[in-house]
Formats: sequence, C-alpha cells, structure tokens
Amino acid sequence: MAEHWSPKPGAAGSSPAGPAIFMIGSSILMAKTTAGSTTKFSSLMNFIREARAELKKVTWPGRKQIWYWTLVVIVFTLSVSLYLGLVDFLLAWLFSALLG
Repeated sequence: MAEHWSPKPGAAGSSPAGPAIFMIGSSILMAKTTAGSTTKFSSLMNFIREARAELKKVTWPGRKQIWYWTLVVIVFTLSVSLYLGLVDFLLAWLFSALLG
C-alpha cells in the first residue's frame, strides 16, 4: 500500500480542522462544522441584512439623470458603430480593389 502525503502538512482531509471563513465585501461569514454552530442559512440571512443596509445608504439618481445618461450611452453607441462600420466598409473596398 502506497503512502500518500498531503501538500499541506496541516490539511485534515475532507473534514476541516477549523471553521471555514468566507470574505464577502466587508463582512466575514463563518461556517463551522460542529453541531450548534453558525448555520449556512443564518449566515445567508446576515449577508442579506447587511446588503440591504448598504443599499439604503446609496444615493440613487433621479429620473432626469437617468434619461440624460441613457441618451448619452445611446448616442455614444451609435457614434462608435457608425465609425466602425465606415472603417469596415473602407477596408473592404481597399482590399477588394487591391486583390480583386
């Protein structure tokens, strides 16, 4: 029987030696493996509660700002697509004139 060595000397196989710690944003979620510890559901609920609290701090844009920036994006997109279409047409014409 061959002896197998773990690349990490402190690794305990499939059952972790300590609690798993997850970093999400500025909050730390801990999922312990022992009975009576923090469950995944309560960690999820804690994350959702903190996310909602952060979203309440956001200053949302007004309707006028949304319309303005939507029009800016549409005009920019049309300008870039017109430019790229023109470059494509000119290059296709140039190569067909040179090779054809």
